Amino acid sequence: MDLIAKKKITPQQWLDLVMKAPKSCRCEVAHIIWWDWFSSRETGQRWNALDLFLKNPTWSKPTDETIIKALMGCGYSDTHAANRIGNKGNTVKANKA
Repeated sequence: MDLIAKKKITPQQWLDLVMKAPKSCRCEVAHIIWWDWFSSRETGQRWNALDLFLKNPTWSKPTDETIIKALMGCGYSDTHAANRIGNKGNTVKANKA
């Protein structure tokens, strides 16, 4: 699914996508999705669908590749997913080219 199309996705649909990711990276994926799609909302318009992962985060320290694949499963392109995980992701992207 194209990321632009994701702008119309509901909070419950985002949660469903996160829950399809491997348990080892759900928290990390939820935080990235929250930052990309939820963070700009004002408090009165806050969506709480991902609170399960935000209020009591459990960091599993998954590999970059696991996070990239999970983000791709949520609709991110491989390049965008690699960019979202930081410097290591940028290196992964650069090595692919």
